[in-house]
Amino acid sequence: MRIGLALLLAPLLFAFLVTATQPSPEKPLAAAQVALQGSMNLQDALKLLSGTGNAAVDLRSRYGQEAPNPALEFALGKTTFWPAADEIAKKANLRLQPWMNSDSKECLLGFVGPSAFGNGAQLPPAYDGPFRVVIKRTNADRHFDDQSLSSLSITIELAWEPRYRPLLLKVGNGSVRATNADGSSVVVDQGGTTAIRLLGEAAVEIPVRLPLPPRQQLTLPKLECQFAIQVPPEQLLFTIPRLAQNEQQTHKGVTALVNHFDVEPKSGLWTIGITLKYPAGTLDLESHQTWAVEGNDIALVHRNGQRIASKLNRDVAIEDGGSIRVTYYFERMAGRPDEYHLEYQAPAAPLTYSAKFTFHNLPLP
Repeated sequence: MRIGLALLLAPLLFAFLVTATQPSPEKPLAAAQVALQGSMNLQDALKLLSGTGNAAVDLRSRYGQEAPNPALEFALGKTTFWPAADEIAKKANLRLQPWMNSDSKECLLGFVGPSAFGNGAQLPPAYDGPFRVVIKRTNADRHFDDQSLSSLSITIELAWEPRYRPLLLKVGNGSVRATNADGSSVVVDQGGTTAIRLLGEAAVEIPVRLPLPPRQQLTLPKLECQFAIQVPPEQLLFTIPRLAQNEQQTHKGVTALVNHFDVEPKSGLWTIGITLKYPAGTLDLESHQTWAVEGNDIALVHRNGQRIASKLNRDVAIEDGGSIRVTYYFERMAGRPDEYHLEYQAPAAPLTYSAKFTFHNLPLP
C-alpha cells in the first residue's frame, strides 16, 4: 500500500511550498543583491555571483565530471544571492554544494553535476537574508505497539553566503512549530537547547524531531523553524606597530591587546599573547569552545614587507565577560622585534540573527 502511494506523492512534491520570512528592518545582515537577466554562459553567470563578494566555483572537474559551458537564459531581474544561485543551477542542470577549501579555509559555493541517478525530486529551498535551508531527508520511526514512541525525523541543511563566517547556531524548545492536518498548531519540544558549531563549515545539517502523523496522512501541512545564529558581520584587521606588552588597537568596539611578548635569543622562538575584548553580551561562548579563534589570522610583518605566519600550535582560553586569550609562537625568528609590526585578523562583535523558515505541505515518508 505504501509503495503504491509513491505515484500519488509525486505531484505533491510540486505542491510543496516554502516561505522565507522577509528580513525585517531590524535584522542586522542583508542578503547580497544581484541582477540575473538576459543571455550569458554558465561561467559568466558564476562570475556574476562571485561579484557579490561570495565565491562561486565550478567543481565539476574536481569530481571528474564533464564541464560544458552552456548558454543560459535568465529572467529573474534583480534578486538576492541564493535565489540567483538556485536559478543558475536549475538552468544548467547542476546541484549546489557548499564547500570549504581545506587549504585556504575559504568558504565557497560549488556547482556540481547531477548524481549518477539524476538530480531527483528535490524539494524547494527557503531563504532568509543571507541564509538558505533545504530539507535533505525525512525518516519515520513507527512503533506499532505504542504510537507515543513513534517519531518523524527531518534533516534540514542550513547554508549561508560564503562571505560570512557564522560562529554557532542554537536550536531550542521554541524553535520548531508544526501544524497538523486538523489545523491545530503545536510547538515541538526538541529536548532542550542545542548549540551547533558553524565556524569552519560551509553548511550544517540540523536534525528536527516531530511526533509521527498517522500513517494515512500524506503531507505535513506546515512546519515552521526559527534558529538563533551568531554571526560576525565582518572581519576586522588590527595593525599594532610595536611588539610590546600592553600595545593595543580598537576597532568597532573590539580591542586586540598584546598581553605578553617574549623572545628567546638562542632558539629564535618569539611568544606573543593576544587578548581579544568584545563588548559585553556579544560573544556568548563556553570555556570549551576554543575553536572560535580558528579563523583568526596573525602575521609578523618585517619592514621589508616579508610576512611571517605562526605555524605552531596555539594556546586558547575563553574568559568571562567576552574576552579570549590566545598565545601564538613564532619559531626561528631573525632580526630585532623593532623591525616588525603585528597584523591580526579577528571577527567583529557577533550579532544574533533570528532566521525564520516556513515549509508548507511537506511530503511524509
